[in-house]
Amino acid sequence: MGEMSLFHAMALRLSERTYQGRLLDAGLPDSPAFLHEMNALAAADSVRGFLLFHGNTPVAYLYAPIRDEAMIYGYLGYDPDYADFSVGHVLQHHVMRYLFDNPGLARWFDFTEGEGAHKRLWSTDAIPCATIFYLSYTPRHLLGAASHAALNYSTSLLSDTLARHDVKAQVKRWARNILLTKRSKS
Repeated sequence: MGEMSLFHAMALRLSERTYQGRLLDAGLPDSPAFLHEMNALAAADSVRGFLLFHGNTPVAYLYAPIRDEAMIYGYLGYDPDYADFSVGHVLQHHVMRYLFDNPGLARWFDFTEGEGAHKRLWSTDAIPCATIFYLSYTPRHLLGAASHAALNYSTSLLSDTLARHDVKAQVKRWARNILLTKRSKS
């Protein structure tokens, strides 16, 4: 078993316990297509897999392909039992140190799109990005765009209101518990 296959086997077990894996169905993939790509990248020395252990127990992982001189923040997960220890941040520290110790490997670390506290902590710059859709001017598309805008506005308003009343964290925990309960019953 190659190093990336061993990484994948250990990280996959951990991924099944993570927030991304349990709640979002967005943990580390296990499809034949993903494994084929991972092995091809490994053969080309264009991927890294990082695991953080507590004793003999893996507690955080990062799958990081390397493309166009950038190491990409592909899939990250951590054991929720270790969340209070910020194991994702600890692993990120080791990944950054690895990059500095191997300067020819990648010129950049790409956190990919989206917001996150770890991105604000670790990044030195950002590049604005957008997903743009060009739609023909039809009533159906207008309704879809207006619905999307209304939903975004409503969720932002709700989020701001909850934050202003200092209950956002409690509501998020409550919603996660409901989703996890529903998932465990199905």
